[in-house]
Amino acid sequence: MGRVMLVDPPYREPEEVPVAMAKAAVVLRRDGHDVTCVDANQALWAEWLAPGFLAGKLQRMAGERRRREAAGALCDGDEAYRHYRALRATVGVPRLLAQLPAARAALAARTSPAPERAWAKRIIGNFPDVALWPIPGEARLNDLTLTASTECSADVSRMARGGDDANPFFGFWSDWIGRMGSSPTETLVIWLEADQQLIPGATLAARLKAGGRAPRIVVSGPFVGFLSDLATAAAGPPWWSGLFDALKPNGPEGEPDSDGLAAELRSLVARRHGASGASDAAPRVVAPSPRTVDPDHLASEMAAIAAAFEETIVHLPTPRSVADLLAIAARLRAGPWAFCAGAPR
Repeated sequence: MGRVMLVDPPYREPEEVPVAMAKAAVVLRRDGHDVTCVDANQALWAEWLAPGFLAGKLQRMAGERRRREAAGALCDGDEAYRHYRALRATVGVPRLLAQLPAARAALAARTSPAPERAWAKRIIGNFPDVALWPIPGEARLNDLTLTASTECSADVSRMARGGDDANPFFGFWSDWIGRMGSSPTETLVIWLEADQQLIPGATLAARLKAGGRAPRIVVSGPFVGFLSDLATAAAGPPWWSGLFDALKPNGPEGEPDSDGLAAELRSLVARRHGASGASDAAPRVVAPSPRTVDPDHLASEMAAIAAAFEETIVHLPTPRSVADLLAIAARLRAGPWAFCAGAPR
């Protein structure tokens, strides 16, 4: 059996916990593998929401804004949008920077009432676009728009192999690989649950391959079924050839035991908040796989989540029918869960 590293790449909300990846880790360990889980999404947010990092960005944006306005020339197109981003950020956002630590603490704490959590999200939501600057695009807490589209394989491949002038993950992964040193794993699994993770995941693969000492790179997770279908339909070599060594849709076979999954979830959150803060954390977890709309699978996963945390916020993907939604609601009301249709609580 070999050493396996599971990596959950950006881009998801700061407080999300990769439940599906944790399930895969438990199953792989049960099969005898030595497994390490890396929540790289959380690592990105730790960097992007660091007050010192943001203060430096705001200072640079203010300098660019002053230079443009001193020139006295109107600009259009991309230049006009760059000026708008700098203007919007430097007029209203700096005074919010002092509130950022309190907002992050409120969003993480299970004792925070709903109005306080809403306030925290409004404060934090001002900063992703500042962190992205000067890279073209728009960043929100739950969405990232770049100049490349995840719906175009040529765009994904070009962005992954390009430089850091248009790809915010180029430098992020280069630093991460540098800290990792010589490869500590035989197989690196890039875990994808949504299209927003495709460009970051492909960029990680490209940076590893460029270093010439890459482990075997496998892409897995709920979103990979979509990529696999595209590869089957296309003629010739798949577009991801040279980036990934294999696609494995949906991860390893089998279901984890509830105790093992609860332990893995607690471990991920403890590394995020520190051992002293994990007990007061109310992480946001997502039931990501299509199977979790089935009440039986959902009940097992919810039991593990309930065992892992005193309180949490669970976001369920939209079921395929009203009947599925009613079945899920009935299961939730039968257990220790509050159910709110339309929005997580």
